[in-house]
Amino acid sequence: MVTQKDVARLARVSFITVSRVVNGEDNVRPETRERVLAAIEKLGYIPSFAGKALNTGRNDTIGVMIPRKLEDAPEYAILVHTFNGILDACYERKIDVLVTTSDSEEDPRERLFPYKQKKADGMIYFGFSPMPDELADEIAKHRIPCVAIAARPSHEGVSWIDADYRSAGYETGTRIAKNGHRDIILVNYDKEGGQNERERGFMSALEDYGAPHRIYRALVKRGVERNAIRQEIRKAFRRMENKPTALFCADDRLLDITLNEIQEMNIDIPRKMSLVGFGGLEPKSFPRLSIATNRLPLAEMGNQGASMLIDLIRSGRANRRTELLPVAFVNGESLVGPPS
Repeated sequence: MVTQKDVARLARVSFITVSRVVNGEDNVRPETRERVLAAIEKLGYIPSFAGKALNTGRNDTIGVMIPRKLEDAPEYAILVHTFNGILDACYERKIDVLVTTSDSEEDPRERLFPYKQKKADGMIYFGFSPMPDELADEIAKHRIPCVAIAARPSHEGVSWIDADYRSAGYETGTRIAKNGHRDIILVNYDKEGGQNERERGFMSALEDYGAPHRIYRALVKRGVERNAIRQEIRKAFRRMENKPTALFCADDRLLDITLNEIQEMNIDIPRKMSLVGFGGLEPKSFPRLSIATNRLPLAEMGNQGASMLIDLIRSGRANRRTELLPVAFVNGESLVGPPS
């Protein structure tokens, strides 16, 4: 087995210099670094994981905590896009990734053992649900570097990166209003952070546009989406004085269910009703028409979130960092003016 001493002998440098090059330290002359790297390549030297961890105090491993079992197909699609961004950032920096999942019934603090034991240098919290205060407190207590993706914990010990949902909601409201729609159904999850930001931006845009608008808010809770959406959309048609001509689905995890219900009611999109989604997921139930939507920067959030965490780990600084990424509106055939 090739060792650092073999590399040092071939490169005509000290063992410590080889160690500095292997660990990516800056205090090595460029010509010396090149000589060491050439010797490493010629000998096929692979650094010892245990040795490097002993020298640097780091394992070059980060963890991703997913606070939900992966049973929901739309959420799995969101995770895949985001996780690809995380993996790209880690591959570029030669960082390994550890994944843990939990369900709503268990204490998420029990999933912190790999971080307390230093099996991972820091963690990404994936925001399928808000980070519990007790989890944030435990992370801060043990000084675990942490970045939340698609969540915005208020705790000063946790950094976060998220999408600018409010601006995207505002853009959506503006485009629907400019197309002449005044009677609108809003389909959304009830009382969830990012979704509420979308709704606030959407409602603000309609107010700023000036023309009177009538909105029916079809709010649903998790676990009962299909029946709830069916009931709420049918209520909207019964209760609204004028027939709705546009529907804003503020979360693409609800889009397929919403489209199925609209088709069962024999409502033609876009001839009788325009539709805008939020997330950028391709609906399985409506392949014949391009859907106007807001494309979330999922891969970018993953990549920049992982990069933020790695920088926090390597710098040794505990300064909290936050960042909002823009959401792109993608026009589609599903958004037109109201029927004449």
